[in-house]
Amino acid sequence: HSQCDVTDYHFTRVEDVNGDYQFYFGLNSGVTSRRVTLKSGTLHLYWSNGLTQSYSYGNLVVTDFPSGGLGLLDTLLSLPTEGCGFVEAVFEFSISDCTPSSFTLSETVFYGTPVTGSITAGSGSCGSYSFSANLASLGITSPLWGFGDGVHSTHPSPFYTYSSNGTYIVTLQDAENPTVCPSYIEVTVSGFPSASYSWNGSCTNTSVSFHAQTAGATYSWDFGDGQTSTLQNPSHTYASADIYTVTLTVSNGTCSSTVSQQVQAGPQTPYFSSPQLCEGTPFVPQNLPLWADTYSWDFTTDG
Repeated sequence: HSQCDVTDYHFTRVEDVNGDYQFYFGLNSGVTSRRVTLKSGTLHLYWSNGLTQSYSYGNLVVTDFPSGGLGLLDTLLSLPTEGCGFVEAVFEFSISDCTPSSFTLSETVFYGTPVTGSITAGSGSCGSYSFSANLASLGITSPLWGFGDGVHSTHPSPFYTYSSNGTYIVTLQDAENPTVCPSYIEVTVSGFPSASYSWNGSCTNTSVSFHAQTAGATYSWDFGDGQTSTLQNPSHTYASADIYTVTLTVSNGTCSSTVSQQVQAGPQTPYFSSPQLCEGTPFVPQNLPLWADTYSWDFTTDG
């Protein structure tokens, strides 16, 4: 099975369209587009006039991630004309035949004049950070921290550990006094190995070979049936044909990273779902199996 890297998928830009938000997602050039599903999305608006708004996306129809970008328009959040604040967005996607099989994009968009230079970030090992600020000078009595990945804390000087490499915008606001403009700092997390693996199975037997695509000091495999391995590139024979969740943990001696994906062992029965159709209604299949690479449809009827 060919692999992809979830870091190929990213935000391309964010636009304010007459008070609404247009989030564009894109794919790095030269990378083959794959079937992607938006599993969930959450937008939170925090504003200095005390306004807070939230909106959540549900499961969206499977679509392609074009290199030019996919736009999602939310018309339920309105941008105030005065003051300052920010919108915190977190989107979770699932993607076919990719390692890992899901990924999250987060973005913080500031409006007005946020405060910079007021937050101190002390970095440790494996994505750990300690954050502090002079709350009194900022006029903050009820601190609310956002770590840029959808996680928050009310601790005055929080300690937080990120789970993956990336650049995150950390925000600080007053939960009880929104007229205080938010502060922020940008931190870059590195040091985690990028866990990734490919696998090759057979439609006639339940033997599957695995290949770790990450250089690491140690490897730990969980084949999803109670069996494990510490080899870099193991093979495994399952007792029965099924779809198993296989997990690889890679350690570089300092930090570790884990990835899971569904693996097909032996022949599988294809499946899909579709809403009830009326004459003239286009057929749009849903919940297609993620392990399939190609499809062949037969639209003949018995009438």
